[in-house]
This record gives sequence, structure tokens and C-alpha cells, in this order.
Amino acid sequence: MKKYLAIGALALVSFTSAAQADPGFYGDLRGGAAMVDNMFSADRLTDLAINPRTGWSLQGGVGYRFDAPVRLELQAGYQHSNVRATYRELVQVTIPCGTVPAQPCLDPNVTGSVKGPSVFAMGYYDLPLGDRLTLSLGAGVGAQRVNVDLSTIARMNSGTSSQFSIVDAGDTVFAGRGAAELAYNVGPVDLTVGYSFTRTGKATLPVKGAYIPTSSFSDNLSTHQITGGVRFTF
Repeated sequence: MKKYLAIGALALVSFTSAAQADPGFYGDLRGGAAMVDNMFSADRLTDLAINPRTGWSLQGGVGYRFDAPVRLELQAGYQHSNVRATYRELVQVTIPCGTVPAQPCLDPNVTGSVKGPSVFAMGYYDLPLGDRLTLSLGAGVGAQRVNVDLSTIARMNSGTSSQFSIVDAGDTVFAGRGAAELAYNVGPVDLTVGYSFTRTGKATLPVKGAYIPTSSFSDNLSTHQITGGVRFTF
């Protein structure tokens, strides 16, 4: 039994060494779909439910590949997703909405976007699956900017209406990321397809109501990204 285990381990080491790329600096570019999980918020003043649509993301990175099957990479990216949301103010008032300009009736149907840049320090472990195919598993930490822009229609009893901004703010928060990627070597470059999951700390953003003091909502941003790209050696 020990003999077979030793042979298997030797074969695995030889296979990994033969398929391992040369050490050195590299760069990569990725782009694809960004799917943001729903964001919910409720406090004593407002009730806000944000339902993002599938959006897009772009990433660029510069890294270094070591002799061992390990890479370190600095990534910068940007993502954008349109959203639909519902909103209501949990406040009882004595004057019906729409009576005075400071107190319009707000449509509960809200549209807008969730977007922002990010920077991550990532570590990858490369697992060769053949002469040209490599599976990479990675994890890292960084910072994500969470910009939220939400607006609806404010209506008066007189029949006039106008756009009303509910949220138009951003917050920079700590974030973690896990990733898996397949790379296929084609001459001087690798063609890649991958998946990543990013989870931020709680972003706190002010919510503006028509006739209530400004409140805020605080929630995490979770994003699933499916990307394709290219990696090239300097």
C-alpha cells in the first residue's frame, strides 16, 4: 500500500512540475456578468427593499507567479447593476400627503442603480489539469465602494409631479472575495473563465423621506460574478 501511495505522490509532483508556468510578472483583464443579492432595510422611519438586476463588471490585475504554484495579484474593478425597489415611510402624519410641497405622495415603485469601484489583494493556488489547462483557487481582501442611487415620482394633489431622490450616496467598506478560475494556454496568453463571490461589510447610506427626518439604511453587498478574460506574461 505504501508503495502505491509513494508512486502516486511522485506522479502528482512530476505532473505539477511539468505543467507549472515559469515564474514572473503577469497581467490580466476580465469582464462579465455581476449578480447582486437583494438588499433589504427597515428602521423605525422607512421600509426599503432593493432588488438588483443582473449587471456587468470589469476587472484588471497585475500579479507575480512564484516557483511554487502560488500567485499574488492586485486587482482593480468596477461593477454596475440597475435595480428596482419598493419604498414606504413608516410615519403617521396629520396632513394627508400631496397637500403641501414639502409633503408629496411618493410612488412606492423605485428605480436606480448599485455600482462602484473596488481594489483587492488576492492569492491564488494553481492546480494543473493538463499540459494547457489549469484550475486556480483564490481568496483575498480589499475595499469596495458601494454607491446607491434610488429615485421615484413625487406627486401633489394638484396633479403636478417631479422626480424625488430617496438615496444618492456611497460608502467605502471592507470586503472579502473568493474565486475559482479555469485557464487554457494558447501560445503567449491564457484564456480564462471564472467565478467569484464578494461580500462587503455593512455600508451605511442616508435615506431621504418627503416629510420625515433623514434616516439611514445599513446592509452588506453580496455579488456573484461570472467573467471571461485573458492573462498575459510581461
